[in-house]
Amino acid sequence: MPRGGLGGAHSPRCERTDMMRIFFAGLGTMGAPMAKNLLAKGYALTVYNRSSKPLAWFREQGVEVASSPAEGAKEADVIVTMLSDDAAVDAVLGGEDEGCLATVRPGTLVIDSSTVSPELVRALSRKFAARGAIMLDAPVTGSAPQARDGILTFMVGGPEEGFLRARPLFLAMGRNALHVGPSGAGSTVKLANNTMAALNMLAVAEGLSIVQRSGLDPEQFLDVIAGGGANNGMAVSKREKLLTGRFPPDFAARLMVKDLRLATNLSWELGVPLPGLALVASLYQMACQMGEGDSDVAGLLKIYGKLSGSGTGEA
Repeated sequence: MPRGGLGGAHSPRCERTDMMRIFFAGLGTMGAPMAKNLLAKGYALTVYNRSSKPLAWFREQGVEVASSPAEGAKEADVIVTMLSDDAAVDAVLGGEDEGCLATVRPGTLVIDSSTVSPELVRALSRKFAARGAIMLDAPVTGSAPQARDGILTFMVGGPEEGFLRARPLFLAMGRNALHVGPSGAGSTVKLANNTMAALNMLAVAEGLSIVQRSGLDPEQFLDVIAGGGANNGMAVSKREKLLTGRFPPDFAARLMVKDLRLATNLSWELGVPLPGLALVASLYQMACQMGEGDSDVAGLLKIYGKLSGSGTGEA
């Protein structure tokens, strides 16, 4: 019997009687732990990933590996994707030859948890609806630690009947799921969320830069703001990275640049002026140009150190 679980300890899978077949495509920083949580809850998986490295663990558990999205989708009751950008999602889901759309069956539930444009989501939803399938856009709050711990929150756009069918799966991978509106609504809320997350990180970096430049204690500063209005989720979740000055990626800066570009495009479509978004997008773009694209988003602090000539942002 395949065994599931996270980290080094594998917990036995529970036998299920519903025999739901799930195809999961995209086993990166977020997708791999999400798929592992489904496996640990007893769901039968077939997986696919463009690079082979993440597949070894799943093969060891006896999980079937598809050679293409089309192969994985042809017998699936549910398709779940967690991919990097619009191009990857369009290729894996929408490809007419090797994509899921080529073999999807009527009644299949398609769940995309990637951060992509609402426009792409709506276009793919129409294509799947024409094949008798239901698509949900269901991006998440949280990054790699929340994915590993199964405490993600899903913001879900699409038909309510699809959301109700998918809810047990969301709760197998996370702790909450909210139906936020029709197709594209999940992606829209995600882009608004990431705009705020980036601005929160900007606020933390600027406050810490003042404290560091003044020769004061950054750790004490984070303790101080924890009790007031200056506190935010980035100050809490990125605390260790900020204090050690080491920024291994839970959410890479280059991916934040992609998300903020999508948010900028959406703001123009909506006619909503967002000067804060424009500022933080330019700063993350600068971070990538200064060689920090693969650092965690909290590495924005290093950019302030470099700009001020005070070093790397280490506390």
